[in-house]
Amino acid sequence: MKKLITMTIIVMASIVGIIVMARLTLRDGGYSQRVFKKAGDTPIREEGLTSEEEEILLQLQDMLEIGQVPAPETMTGMYYYYLKQYFLREDVRLDKDTMERIRGELRHAKELTLLEKNADPGKMSCDGRTVARFLYMDIYRLSGLRIRINSEGEIEEIAKPSGELIFEKKFPEAPGSLHFEVAGVVLMVLGVLFLICLLTYKKGQIFEKGGDCREYNAKRIA
Repeated sequence: MKKLITMTIIVMASIVGIIVMARLTLRDGGYSQRVFKKAGDTPIREEGLTSEEEEILLQLQDMLEIGQVPAPETMTGMYYYYLKQYFLREDVRLDKDTMERIRGELRHAKELTLLEKNADPGKMSCDGRTVARFLYMDIYRLSGLRIRINSEGEIEEIAKPSGELIFEKKFPEAPGSLHFEVAGVVLMVLGVLFLICLLTYKKGQIFEKGGDCREYNAKRIA
């Protein structure tokens, strides 16, 4: 009985050890990576931004000062950066009517930012974050882009209607997730361990029975 308990403990310890090792080997070393994808070989305008585009970007930049948070650390800073990169493309030309509609959406966004006292949608209230999310989606849509934003206000993807990616947030593998191959190896190792324990236990039983027989024979001879 003691041997059976010992074998069970060994098997359980082996299971825990294998799972821990598998989780450590599959753990991703960092957080999700944000990568700006260069849109093919699209040239950049030599003349730079138009006055209307600069005005729109200036409105976004002014919003970054609300809450006094450094631009790179805010989601609004990301909205600004990718919109600026898009405006600088040679193939992007927005008419005045579209620019005026974008300015209108930005005015609403600034009012919301002043109300929330923070430029970062991720740090706004739940309702404020939802409104900011739809406002930025409209701004990008009017600019000619399709943007996907999660419930936290983070940009997950920016693309042209044609499907050309401008930005893509790369999601790492969830820490500690197991592949089917690894799971198969773990099961095989556990099977071998169980078989070894079973054979060892049965062998111990045979020896015990042999000992009992020898003891019984010794008593008969005596």
